[in-house]
Amino acid sequence: MAYQKTQKRAPPPLDQARLRALALHYAGRYATTRAKLSAYLQRKIRDRGWKEGEPYADLEQATEAEVLVLMARKYLRTLRDLAVLEQVADFDWEHLLKDVQNLFLAKGLAI
Repeated sequence: MAYQKTQKRAPPPLDQARLRALALHYAGRYATTRAKLSAYLQRKIRDRGWKEGEPYADLEQATEAEVLVLMARKYLRTLRDLAVLEQVADFDWEHLLKDVQNLFLAKGLAI
């Protein structure tokens, strides 16, 4: 009895939500630059394709500041969730939030 090798199914084309998730995961995992992140995302789009009708232009127009704000929001949500789950004693969430907001405001960004 001969076995045939089965080919892996190609992953589905990317959409805006999936590309955003890939960007956040990559930026959160690696110390990266905007250029490296852009190259990574372009490679993913080239490899997997883009879902018809998705507004890629919106992602292409994102500024570095918008990416930073998005990442800060994600990290703050993650820290808040971990603090609640782990029930960290004496965790001053409000103080942390104000410190991070002040850092961004100093750069002219609001989170």
